[in-house]
Amino acid sequence: MKTYQIFDGYHTALLDEFPIIEAKTGKEAILKLIKERGYKIKSIKRSALNDVKFSATHFIEDNGCKYKQGNTVWYAPTF
Repeated sequence: MKTYQIFDGYHTALLDEFPIIEAKTGKEAILKLIKERGYKIKSIKRSALNDVKFSATHFIEDNGCKYKQGNTVWYAPTF
């Protein structure tokens, strides 16, 4: 399992902490968050347009510091 930091465009305020979820992929981590928060979203798709609402960033934590691994992947909801 990998650890992902999730940006939630529906819920995140300026000073909120981003939720951290363990999953195999970033998409799976976002789908867990959607289910946990009860959003009425059927699925998500990768996107680079202006309709993105979620992102997943894989990271490794070492001695309390977070190190980003790879690219941040952005997703748009499909209703």
